[in-house]
Amino acid sequence: MQRGKQKSIEEILQRCREGDPEGFRELFERYRDQVWSVAFHLSRNADLAEDLTQQVFLKLFDKVKLFRGQSQFSTWLYRVVVNAFLDHKRRRRPDYQLEDAVVAPALQREPAQERRLARQELSSEVRRGLLQLSEKLRTPLVLRYLAGLSYQEIAQAMDLSPGTVASRISRGHAKLAQVLSHLRDAGLED
Repeated sequence: MQRGKQKSIEEILQRCREGDPEGFRELFERYRDQVWSVAFHLSRNADLAEDLTQQVFLKLFDKVKLFRGQSQFSTWLYRVVVNAFLDHKRRRRPDYQLEDAVVAPALQREPAQERRLARQELSSEVRRGLLQLSEKLRTPLVLRYLAGLSYQEIAQAMDLSPGTVASRISRGHAKLAQVLSHLRDAGLED
């Protein structure tokens, strides 16, 4: 192992393909926080996010050999997370919610404490607004704004065309704006 240099994902994946437990540990260490974060924002349940994270890494243990490198590993990994969430949802009728993935900057002219309180209020409103969106509109928004994926990466993660992703994000923005229109009227939005 080279000192001072972080191993490339290709090196780690190769070690995983060879069955090296240390490679899997490195893969887990590198991606566990991102996997948990996406799982949490899809489910809004910390325990479920932990379970989904474990499921994802168990699947990776078996499936890492299937990764062909036609996309970035992180894109493929997010698809595994989304699929694990959807599989869980199909198996159970959960009553979990999606936490805020998008908080618009607002009230920049206000003092810091008031700005912080206004952001918290806005965050809660956006969270409630996102809960009103269908899963097919909510998931691309979470992957775009939480995970920072490009439209192409979201398309790969959700097994959709980039045009469908763009359409769903646009429709999600429009629906969210409609649901949050009361904020404009109340002066909470700039």
